[in-house]
Amino acid sequence: MGPCDDKQYLSDLKKLTLNNKNIFFLKPIYSDKNKKFLFDKYDFLVLPTFNENFGMVILEALARGLPVLTNHNAPWRDVKTYNAGWFISDNYNNLLSCLRKIFNSSIHIFRKKSLNSIKLARNYNWDKLANDYVNIYKKILKK
Repeated sequence: MGPCDDKQYLSDLKKLTLNNKNIFFLKPIYSDKNKKFLFDKYDFLVLPTFNENFGMVILEALARGLPVLTNHNAPWRDVKTYNAGWFISDNYNNLLSCLRKIFNSSIHIFRKKSLNSIKLARNYNWDKLANDYVNIYKKILKK
């Protein structure tokens, strides 16, 4: 979980969640041990972004069974497809509305999204990805 370069954006998000004592903004975390501790401690990950190129933290959270809330500026449409979290358009009202919906969700919804998160993360296993690339190259070479 890396740094946030846009300080104004981070400040706006903090204002958005000022009255909620269950939302925390943390400094960057690079240690796998510390990441594991945090992922095991929380119920979901929120990553609003302007232009995430992949969002490794999203994959890390999904692999730990954490549903993810992110927006259309991240390349994670499969979060919606797999029902592994929430995928919204990028604006303040959508984020606020979605957070309210999440906080009013049942434990059943979280459990289902958690299991789906793990299933989605398995698509990014190196063996599977390597096999997918080999199959693509085989198809290309047959043409």
